[in-house]
Formats: sequence, C-alpha cells, structure tokens
Amino acid sequence: MTRSVLIALVVFACANLFGTTVTKSFREVTAKADADFQAGHLDAAIAEYNRIIALNLTPQLASLAVMRRGNCYYAKHDLDRAIADFDQALRLDPRNAAAYDNRANALDARGDRADAIKDYNESARLNPRNIYVYVNRASLLTEEGDFTSALADYAKAMTINPHDEMAYTGRAYLYLMQRAPGRALKEANAAIAIAPGSVSGYSARARAYMQMGRYAEAEANIKKMMHLKNFDRTTALSVLAWFRATCPDRHFRDGRQALDAARRHCQSMTFFGFDCQDTLAAAYAEIGDFDQAVNYQTQALETAPSRFPLLSEMKRRLELYKQHRPYRDEPKGKARL
Repeated sequence: MTRSVLIALVVFACANLFGTTVTKSFREVTAKADADFQAGHLDAAIAEYNRIIALNLTPQLASLAVMRRGNCYYAKHDLDRAIADFDQALRLDPRNAAAYDNRANALDARGDRADAIKDYNESARLNPRNIYVYVNRASLLTEEGDFTSALADYAKAMTINPHDEMAYTGRAYLYLMQRAPGRALKEANAAIAIAPGSVSGYSARARAYMQMGRYAEAEANIKKMMHLKNFDRTTALSVLAWFRATCPDRHFRDGRQALDAARRHCQSMTFFGFDCQDTLAAAYAEIGDFDQAVNYQTQALETAPSRFPLLSEMKRRLELYKQHRPYRDEPKGKARL
C-alpha cells in the first residue's frame, strides 16, 4: 500500500526581507539552534529558540524565531504547541508565508484538512515562488483523491525549480496510488539522480519495485535507504515494515522484523494515525496476532481521510484479518508505463 508523502518540510522566510546587517546578525544568533534542529537535537534547539525569542527582536525576526521553534515541536509531533507557535508567528508578522505553510502541515497532520488548504493557498499567494507549498498542497490533494489538481501543483513546483527532488518523489507516490509503478519508478529515479541521499526517493523506488513484483530490487533499495543519514527514520521504517509483513514471496517476509519496524515507526508518528496503524495491523497479521491486527486496522479506518483513494483496500484488509488471513501486497495486473 502507498503511504502518504506528507512531509514535514521546514521553509524559512526569505532573508532578503530584512536589511543585510540585521539578517546577518540574526543568522549568527540562530546558527546553533538551526544546527541543533537539522541534527535532530530538538530539545536543545527549542531551548536555544526560547533564549532567542526573549531577545529584543523586531516583530518580523521574532516571527521567524517563534516559527522555527514551532517547527521543532512539529518534528516532535507536538501538534498543539506547533500550531500555537505558528499562530503566534503570524500575529507577529501576518506576511510570514512560511508560517502559513508550516501551520498547514500541522493542521493536516491533526486532521483539519480544510483549514490546511486555506493556509497553503495563503502561503502561495504571499510567496508564489516557494515550491514547497505546492509540494505540500499536492500531497494533501493526493490523499483526497484529487489527482488532477495535485499533478498541477507538482508541475508548478517543477517549473519553479526542476532540480528539487521533492516534487518528483511526490509525483512518484501519486502514481503508486494509481497503481502505475512504471511511472513511479521513473519519477523515483529522477529524484535519486538529483539527491542521492533522498530517503523519499529510495522509498518510492522500493515501493515501485514491490508493485512490479521485483522483490530483490525492492529489498536492495530498502537496505540502502536504512543506511542513509537522516534523523527522521519514519519513512524508512514504514517501508521496511510493510515489505517484511506483506511481500507475496515468503523468502522476503519476516513478521518479527516487520512488527519491530512498525512499532518504531508508530512511536515516531504519535499524531499521524492511519498510515502507521495500517502498517502495524499488517505486521500483527503476519505474526498471527489477528486480534491486534483487527484492532489497529479498525483504528486506521476510523482516522483515514474519508476520500482517501485506497480506503477500499484498507477495508479489504480488515475483512482478511477478521478471517485470520494475512495481507499479501500482490502486483495487480501488468505494470502501467
């Protein structure tokens, strides 16, 4: 099954909004906090941003500092604090387009999809050259089944910057959702060519190989992905768990490894329910614990978007688990190219 590509992208406001001297000073002041965030040292980053926010900053710079602290809370999956910080950032500077984009990510994760779309739209209005707002909005539209609008957003992002891999990986996941692995593989390969360390690129390529029945190549991509340096292990764990739990070829299945990866995936996705619950259910089914499989699959269906294109597949899995049968992610027909 395809996973959401809703990605917690951090977009900072453009430095050229401020005077050169002030901007350089602000960059110097936030350097340690920014580095801690990029390294995944989120509590240390929050402490640094707290210190910076207490300084006598202009409203615009204070908005940036509060927004970046909100990004840390988002990365910790503390959605209430993240949204509160994005709200505060926008009160300080209503033209902070990045704060709208990041608040939209958090609102989407919380299930407030209509409000998330409004924030993405406002972010795009304020800063129409920001490719990430189009990538993020396209991801949400894909989950809603609006593939035409999603593809238009990905095309817009690629027009602005054809050398950023995120639009390619997003489009790959859209094609995977449509069961067009040949198209997905082409997009994933393009993403990896642009960014050889792209976890999302390898994830999309692994899933494309799964849909094609090329399981040895899928496994090789997963192993490569697990060794990439990235502080957010969520995507890699999700793909590993799904592959080990659902591969039709028994030589590649490992229920215990699937369950361990799925649990670790869900622990890091505290507020992002349906995808991790769906994966966890498949892992429990693979080890024969069908009570837990039914429990988690039921939860996944309760929290999945009502227009999610793969909802019928999720329902079919629930019926399999009720019959004490595990799920096998079989290739469906000839791959579309």
